[in-house]
Amino acid sequence: MYQYDDPTAVSQMPPPGAAGTAGYFTDGNPASGQPATLLRADFMNTLMMELVNAIQAGGLVPTKGKNNQLAQVLGGLAPVGINVQFIQKSGPVKLPAHSFFEFNGTVDCTATLPDPTQSIPVLAYFWNGSTSNQLTLATAVGAFFGQGIPANGATFNLPPGYGALVCGDTHNYIVLLSCYSKNPPVGDSSNLNTTTNWTQNTLSAAISALNLGQYATSNALATAIAGLNIGQYATSNALAAAVAPLAPAARIGSNGGVSLYQAAATQPLTDIGKLVELSGTFTLATPNLNGAPLGAVMEYINTGAGSVTIQATGTAFFYNGVTTPTVLVSPGVSIRAVFDGVNLVVTGGFGGAGLAPNGYQRLPSGLIIQWGSSQFSASGSATMSITLPMAFPNNNFQGFASDVGGGAYPYGCSPNGLTKINVYQAAWVAFGSNNNAQAVNGAFRWFAIGN
Repeated sequence: MYQYDDPTAVSQMPPPGAAGTAGYFTDGNPASGQPATLLRADFMNTLMMELVNAIQAGGLVPTKGKNNQLAQVLGGLAPVGINVQFIQKSGPVKLPAHSFFEFNGTVDCTATLPDPTQSIPVLAYFWNGSTSNQLTLATAVGAFFGQGIPANGATFNLPPGYGALVCGDTHNYIVLLSCYSKNPPVGDSSNLNTTTNWTQNTLSAAISALNLGQYATSNALATAIAGLNIGQYATSNALAAAVAPLAPAARIGSNGGVSLYQAAATQPLTDIGKLVELSGTFTLATPNLNGAPLGAVMEYINTGAGSVTIQATGTAFFYNGVTTPTVLVSPGVSIRAVFDGVNLVVTGGFGGAGLAPNGYQRLPSGLIIQWGSSQFSASGSATMSITLPMAFPNNNFQGFASDVGGGAYPYGCSPNGLTKINVYQAAWVAFGSNNNAQAVNGAFRWFAIGN
């Protein structure tokens, strides 16, 4: 993203005009005399600066030729990494998203954080990696708050070898984890010490609350962390790689990724929360959700031409008021199911459709409605067979027929297998010199419903 740099651009943003009535763009209509909407500098400058300011607020410098800077700030499609910065002397620091700050100076240092009321909410970790010097965090606006923070004031200190996880909430800075703790008695707020034990207990409680499963014991977690060599920060890539898998969970409202299946398979647990695309004709088995968290979502959409059977593994689908081991996902159909600890409850989705004069609509429940029109010939039979736009997979419940309009001849209709309906013309008239009864040349509309 970069600001407009054509030679015709001006160096100062022109003052905007007075606000008018809010409206929308139009291409115009020559027939009615409606002119097309003009695209003016006011609007384009505002749109451009909204994007530039968002990128700068995220700690990035707008750069020509880079087209993913807004995505990086928003944590969208851009890869989520950790921004590592080193502090060696006193001064202001910026707080881009996913920041890690290490102090390795040779004298005491004060790092001044930006005004929290003018910044987007961010989370940053500060580490005093020096051997004998103190790192002081300061803010000119607001204060630092957190359990055991000595002053709840404009500064707080990190001794050598200690760190703090700090969150800006657009008002103050909240210290979520730090080296400070109250010693007993609990009510004595004047007795504050730095204790490794408090930090360990806080981390243990936070990890237990996550219910990570594979890290059920502190030894397993300790082993995993030790393998990263985090204590010495030998490489920044190791920590980034460890945190990267957690990034999708932070993108509220987004799927955790996309998986494509074109042949029979059993899904891994990592498919939970992803959009699963299907293409072909085969059976796909869900992951075994035994032990999966309540609320785990399985979402499928068939983007191919064949029908795919989803087979529940170790559970069943709860669909249309009954439990069933499988659901059929036809072309154009999507299914969303949520694990409630017992079943995969189908909570939504949509059906395929053929939106044509002779067409159909499949509803999420599996019900299919079909429609169209046709006409009897003057010398034809009183019964006419209509081939449906799509075959009903299970049941052809009912058919209906009616006059197009203005005619005097009623029509009857009945199902004919899964692929057709029969339309009956109720009135015949004399036709020809031999006075034989023949069908009237009548146009009609038809409607069918099934599943």
